[in-house]
Amino acid sequence: MKELELKYGCNPNQKPSRIYMEEGELPLTVLNGKPGYINFLDALNGWQLVSELKRATGLPAATSFKHVSPAGAAVGLPLNDTLRKIYFVGEQELSPLACAYARARGADRMSSFGDWIALSDVCDESTARLIKPEVSDGIIAPGYTDEALALLKMKKKGNYNIVTIDPAYRPAPIEHKQVFGITFEQGRNEFVIDENLLNDIVTTNHDLPEDAKRDLIVALIVLKYTQSNSVCYAKDGQAIGIGAGQQSRIHCTRLAGQKADNWLLRQHPRVLALPFVEKIARADRDNTIDVFISDEPDEVLADGRWQRFFTERPEPLTKEEKEKIQAVRDQLKEQGLVAFVADDAVLPRESGISSRPMKQSVAFTSPESLRVTMQLPHRGAVTGMGIPKGITLIVGGGYHGKSTLLTALELGVYNHIAGDGREFVITDETALKLRSEDGRFIKDVDISMFINDLPNGKDTHHFSTEDASGSTSQAAGIVEGMEAGSRLFLLDEDTSATNFMVRDAFMQKVVSPDKEPITPFLSRARDLYEQAGISTILVAGSSGAFFHIADTVIQMERYKPVDITKKAKALCKEFPISEEKPHPFALPHSHRIMEKDKNGATKRRDYRSGAVRKNEPERLKLKTMGTDGFAIGKQTVDLRYLEQLIDSEQTACLGMLLKYAVEHLVDGKRTIAEVVVQLQKELETSGMRFLAENGIVSGGYAMPRVQEMYSCFNRYRV
Repeated sequence: MKELELKYGCNPNQKPSRIYMEEGELPLTVLNGKPGYINFLDALNGWQLVSELKRATGLPAATSFKHVSPAGAAVGLPLNDTLRKIYFVGEQELSPLACAYARARGADRMSSFGDWIALSDVCDESTARLIKPEVSDGIIAPGYTDEALALLKMKKKGNYNIVTIDPAYRPAPIEHKQVFGITFEQGRNEFVIDENLLNDIVTTNHDLPEDAKRDLIVALIVLKYTQSNSVCYAKDGQAIGIGAGQQSRIHCTRLAGQKADNWLLRQHPRVLALPFVEKIARADRDNTIDVFISDEPDEVLADGRWQRFFTERPEPLTKEEKEKIQAVRDQLKEQGLVAFVADDAVLPRESGISSRPMKQSVAFTSPESLRVTMQLPHRGAVTGMGIPKGITLIVGGGYHGKSTLLTALELGVYNHIAGDGREFVITDETALKLRSEDGRFIKDVDISMFINDLPNGKDTHHFSTEDASGSTSQAAGIVEGMEAGSRLFLLDEDTSATNFMVRDAFMQKVVSPDKEPITPFLSRARDLYEQAGISTILVAGSSGAFFHIADTVIQMERYKPVDITKKAKALCKEFPISEEKPHPFALPHSHRIMEKDKNGATKRRDYRSGAVRKNEPERLKLKTMGTDGFAIGKQTVDLRYLEQLIDSEQTACLGMLLKYAVEHLVDGKRTIAEVVVQLQKELETSGMRFLAENGIVSGGYAMPRVQEMYSCFNRYRV
């Protein structure tokens, strides 16, 4: 057969309509129904997609196509109990092909409503039984078993579109298309996407797990059959969020992300347990679930409405319930904790410069006395070590994992990707890692709680220096952290100024307190917690004085934590220390007012005429230097000692924020705190659009925390 008459063209009024071959026979046969123009566009694109997936992975593949774009696609991996529930397949036995279709259809059921199905393999009875109750326009496959064909012919009162295609068919290498009477010609997109494409990994981590490679291949092949600006999230061999067809790539990203979120939220135990009324239509059930997990659940939960869908009114999901990591963070507060380290977490890294987990390393096991349980959406209970509020001391011999634990905790302010090993190492998001920094810039910082009565008479309530010592920098860092709202300080004795941290009894006898301007951290840690609500986690390796202020003492033994608090407290009674009487504790005050730096600023000029633009601020050039800092104007902002700054894209964003602040907000009156608050308001309302020059915001930015914003601005030497 060389041609086939179609039901109609793109629209019902577009007749006549047909498909035909200029040479040879059509490689397809209509077994049932009468497909239309769009039907065949979906069918042929879908067939190409699943064929490529099958060739690249070796697994049966399926796609759900709708309006010339994939709504879902997947390969035939088995379904766990949760997926069976959200895909509504029950306990029935499923073939690999049926699993592929369940995944392809189930990831985005709203978009798949009225889809066209494409299968890589002969449609079997198992797959046909899944398809039969769904609202679908048609299917294309290389063949059908007798049982499957009989089931499918029962759909749509016997009018369901069923098409078979010759799997050996290969089209001509040149394609033609007409638009407005004009013929377009191009070579077919024969670019091969398979595992060979992933040989050259440009990231630091070259070790991609096999499942990650498979998911990347699935996503790339799916995107090959969408239009430009498309985004695809893939997991476990299926697309879970596809954003396509939007004019803006930002909207495509948001759309894909929202679909992925919805897929995850459908797995929430409370969603799975929704009390639907009997005999609710499949479409109504799907629509109801989507609205229930949205930000406007009242559309199905309002009085007079919920009765249509539920036997009893369910409580809507809170924002916290929707985000599992955020759920853990919220439970930290509920349980009076500042950090959580899950059992079986892998904390050691391959090396000091690698972020990859160490292979065959010791898995984390929490001590029984500190073990807590966290309830996570989509996952259930997770156990691990909870570090309570207060002062926690981490001790142990060298190379036993003290600093490894602290490093994991300092990075626990960020959410980790799967496979990192530290996915459920969660630290209070305001936690700040502190260390000494010889030579840092300080301006108008109130460091009086730590340093007073300087021999030169300098006022430490408004302290400034171009070249701070290690102890002074650490004092300033604590005050700046308090200003930024930190509720937890992280310190390692190895990277701290010794004279700032502790003064032993012998030194107190040699140098009397009235001759020492530094009040050590040892004497202030308790005040910081009890009067300012700021906890401390401290790694100590040389001084036993810290045991006397600790509420919790954790000893690391071969990377395993042991709670030795009771033992340590008993020893403290045997080895008392002489206590220094520090100056009365008082919260510091913020004084620093930012000023403009004219050094390196240039006038803004019209690019055509060269004339100076009036009433526009002078421009500062910005150059980022990885995570080490950036140059702004003619000065360098050194960020090397901000250990929680982990990505150059964060540095780039900090540079942009500081540049905007200096050009638009700094007026000789605003304090750093006022400038940061204003920037936060702009970010919350406009995202990064307010930073755009000429209406354009380039990529390559990651949002830093407010703690890093304060730390960055306080190192700006003006």
